[in-house]
Amino acid sequence: MSTALARCVLFRKKLESETGRNTIVASNVPAQVVRDVPKLNHPDEADFGDLAIDSSFFTGRVFNEPVKNIVGESVWLRGRFFHNPTAYSLEYDLTSVVCQPGSKELDKYAETLPNGSVVDVFGKVTKDGLEMTNLYGISLQSTVELNEIETAILGTQSTLEQLFREELYAHNFFELPSAKDGLQRDFKKVFSVSRGNKSSILEVLMSINENYSDVLHVIKRMFDNAFLEVSSLERYRDITQKQNSLIQEIVVPDSTIILTSFECAALLGVAELQQFDIETLSAKVKHKYETDFFIIDKLPADGISVPDFYNSNVCNKFAGFFCGVKVLTGQQNVHDGTMIRGVFDTNQGQFPSAGCLVDLATLSRLYLGQLD
Repeated sequence: MSTALARCVLFRKKLESETGRNTIVASNVPAQVVRDVPKLNHPDEADFGDLAIDSSFFTGRVFNEPVKNIVGESVWLRGRFFHNPTAYSLEYDLTSVVCQPGSKELDKYAETLPNGSVVDVFGKVTKDGLEMTNLYGISLQSTVELNEIETAILGTQSTLEQLFREELYAHNFFELPSAKDGLQRDFKKVFSVSRGNKSSILEVLMSINENYSDVLHVIKRMFDNAFLEVSSLERYRDITQKQNSLIQEIVVPDSTIILTSFECAALLGVAELQQFDIETLSAKVKHKYETDFFIIDKLPADGISVPDFYNSNVCNKFAGFFCGVKVLTGQQNVHDGTMIRGVFDTNQGQFPSAGCLVDLATLSRLYLGQLD
């Protein structure tokens, strides 16, 4: 062993003997505010204090079990700790629980924790919340503001995306980086999700046998599956309603309503659905069908979409609206240039297909009442 290496080893052993643990010396680490509180290496050392999670121990603790309906039982929770006027609270897994200190000493330690700090809490579940017997500061919060609304939006978007995926997988769809590329490579059923700064678009494409109603059936089932699991989204709405109690209730059906443009025109008392007020139409649909989400099929002909065989005033195109805002667009795709003469002059050599785009970001914000 070289002399320099031997000195490094002796120096490290000296540090370990003085501190009782391996010590990592780092430069350019910002100084922490000095707090006169216990510094712990293991939760068994005290009932409260700042605890280092550095992979130096195993306890077998299980965190964040739901506290509802288990009054009298004791649980470990890890979340963000907040000071409120009358009590402490812990925010974990987008759930909030009121925390009461079990001793004056623990209460005194709790007062030193900055709002939003990550903590481990152990305590007994009561009808009013959690009575803390152990409290450990894991990571003290800086001055960065936490945006619970944005967290709820992302949680809603992720949940909806997962529910849509489940239904598409059940129909034997492939998820690819690009749905269009997949269809061009003769995959019969494909979907992809593209993301931007504040956008997330689900694209679904599939070959059809004879009628684009094949894809409408899949889309209907996709939304039905998501809305049947709407209870999994309620915790996100609870967060937004804390900020704004005036958020309107969302009404979704067990089975997605699909109306033709002729049926929508009749609701509005007009002969054809050319230009229309979507807010008025949404209100009438909600009144008659008790739903905030519906799909309009056979939209007015636009000159670039496959026309309806029986009525040239409409085309094989559809759109979905949620709370008066468009969140879904879809159509039968033009696979042969002879279908619309003068618009597409060349054959594309593709299988007949149809597809749609779902605006996941807008859908999520609407569900939480957060669309500006």
